[in-house]
Amino acid sequence: MHRMARTLAGSLVALAVLLGTTGRARAFCLFNCTYTKTKYPIVLEHGMAGFDELFGVFGYWFGIVDALEDGGATVFTTTVSQFNATELRGEQLIDQVETIVALTGKPKVHLIGHSHGGLDVRYVAAVRPDLVASVSSVGSPHKGAALADYLRANVRNGSFTEGVLAFFANSLGTVIGLLTGHTNPQDAIAGLGTRSFVELLQGEPGVEIVQNGGPGTTSGVFLRGANRGQTLVLVDGQRVGSASTGATTLEAIPLEAIERIEILRGPASSLYGADAIGGVIQIFTYGASATPQATVSASVGSYATRALNALIGGSAGPPGNRLASS
Repeated sequence: MHRMARTLAGSLVALAVLLGTTGRARAFCLFNCTYTKTKYPIVLEHGMAGFDELFGVFGYWFGIVDALEDGGATVFTTTVSQFNATELRGEQLIDQVETIVALTGKPKVHLIGHSHGGLDVRYVAAVRPDLVASVSSVGSPHKGAALADYLRANVRNGSFTEGVLAFFANSLGTVIGLLTGHTNPQDAIAGLGTRSFVELLQGEPGVEIVQNGGPGTTSGVFLRGANRGQTLVLVDGQRVGSASTGATTLEAIPLEAIERIEILRGPASSLYGADAIGGVIQIFTYGASATPQATVSASVGSYATRALNALIGGSAGPPGNRLASS
């Protein structure tokens, strides 16, 4: 009888060990168990073609969640569209952050994004700074991605090739979503998206952009064939231009601060003067909140790229003031 009991106990222990290996491995904390504890929850945002967990077993973050939790942190993983525009993924992330804030009772979260997720967290910080305590990104294409640049330069919009590539990418995103128990909309073409204000304008009809070098270098806009100095750029109704080049420094306008853009194509000299022969590009930034808000993000990426962004806004009576730096 005692032998049977020992055998049964041994079998149960072996079964427990076997079942334990199928779940997430957890570190055992003995000392300094508050090393990773933060005032606000940590939210992890996956990259393109990413997920939270496949089949509820295989995690995207490879033990990072467990390591942070074992050190005392409160960690949440999110799931957004595997392939889609940063703006849409960012809005999906905002919905989940609002839920996390409601569940935890904390007013803000620390956002950490990997790859495309780094752009998503920057979007959230720009649109809803009241929800963000800090922003960090890992391996994110803040200065663009070589593959995306190649596809945009060599695959024509609306072509058969673009349709085939989009079909396979969207199908892959749908399958990954189903394996994680989520059904988010997929749009691989939108996922190529824009990483700067210059890239955003490049996708507009009738607009030609000339850039003297890589990301961050001097660029010029030609609207409907007019010269560089004949396209007027307004930011919240104010003329902007460079004292050295005589034209607007488009590369210095941070995409995170822009709410919408309106383009007036064709001569508008009668309304705006001789520098609007080609047309007018009007940029509208996000309105300042009633209370002062500040957001700072720093990131590094591939090809030795680095980015530092700061958004400061507040309202001292109408209209509110907002300062953005990139």
